[in-house]
Amino acid sequence: MPVYQSLFPHIVIEKWSVLDHAWERRDRPDFVLDRQKLAAREAHFLEQAGVLIGASRHIFDEDRSGLSISVMSMEAIDTSQIEGETLDRASVQYSIHRALRLKATPTSERPAESGIAEMMVDLLMTTGDPLSEGMLHRWHLKMLNAAAT
Repeated sequence: MPVYQSLFPHIVIEKWSVLDHAWERRDRPDFVLDRQKLAAREAHFLEQAGVLIGASRHIFDEDRSGLSISVMSMEAIDTSQIEGETLDRASVQYSIHRALRLKATPTSERPAESGIAEMMVDLLMTTGDPLSEGMLHRWHLKMLNAAAT
């Protein structure tokens, strides 16, 4: 089960699942967010994130790298599933290893896995940077380039 699903089995905001496409909503772009409905789930998420961060500080660098790659690959696969695409976990993990210039056992690598892996690594490397149009454009190009090949 993906990490976000174990933390948030089904998030609903004003009778709207966060897995719906935003452009399909009638109230777009004037979304209503009920912060009280999300408060308990947000607190649980923050607690679990703290546990993960705390645990990662007590493991060896190689294991920490493996944990990061595992989390990135789960996020990549979950994100792609929202769009109706099923990715191969081994290929995503290999692509992330390659994008990070880490050793990995070669496996088949499709363009879709490669593109989202490059995007996830870029996201990791720019964590903390303000979100910008340039950043979104760069991620979009990585995804489009992967889809075009």
